[in-house]
Amino acid sequence: MAMSAEDGISAEDTTPEAEYDAFISYSRRDMVFARALEKTLEAYRPPRDLPVPTMRTPSAAISPPRTS
Repeated sequence: MAMSAEDGISAEDTTPEAEYDAFISYSRRDMVFARALEKTLEAYRPPRDLPVPTMRTPSAAISPPRTS
């Protein structure tokens, strides 16, 4: 979960190439809940028969095609 620099999180954690597909916005008073939600989401594994890919490819989908 990316937090501001004042919370001790470096800029590396907020780069566009982050490993997550979601962003959780919360107020400081909800931090305990947000961290519990983050851990729950990280541990979740979809059912095997669910027709959704479990891994995304790196940002190749948004890269322009290469020209020789």
